[in-house]
Amino acid sequence: FRGQVRQRPGGLAFLGTTTDDHMGYFTARFDSGNEYSILLTLDDFVRISSGAWSVVAANVFTGTTNDYFAAKVINNKFYCTQGVDDLRSWADGAGSTVDVTGAPGGRAIEDFADRCVLGHIRDSGTTYPQRVQWSVSGDPDTWTGTGSGATDLLISPGGIMNMLRVRS
Repeated sequence: FRGQVRQRPGGLAFLGTTTDDHMGYFTARFDSGNEYSILLTLDDFVRISSGAWSVVAANVFTGTTNDYFAAKVINNKFYCTQGVDDLRSWADGAGSTVDVTGAPGGRAIEDFADRCVLGHIRDSGTTYPQRVQWSVSGDPDTWTGTGSGATDLLISPGGIMNMLRVRS
């Protein structure tokens, strides 16, 4: 289930973490075996630490209550996006998150062919609802160079809402 949203029976209350609206709740499992509950709010990146919620990165998001997050663990990093801000990553247990240099924001995220793939792109303030953009193979932190790219799915009747890798 790496990087996927899953429902937890019970769980800790979100009380006291933030006054912001909660825009995404994820459970991320890393190759180390570490598993984290992650809460993304309008402004903050929050995780469970020693049984309590703690803010990892404050005031890093600028979306509204209409901008829900998509997230995925790819190559042992947690990536999140909500279509307003650029793609952010968080390494297993790191003290903060980082903007992925050169990466756009998107409303959907998936890993495919050893790449990070985003859909419904927002780049330099312009939204491309039918665009899919991907990183260099094997390096989700590199968005320019051989193997990276983008395409517009112009025959689609609307914007990309979600993406799912189909396996045979």
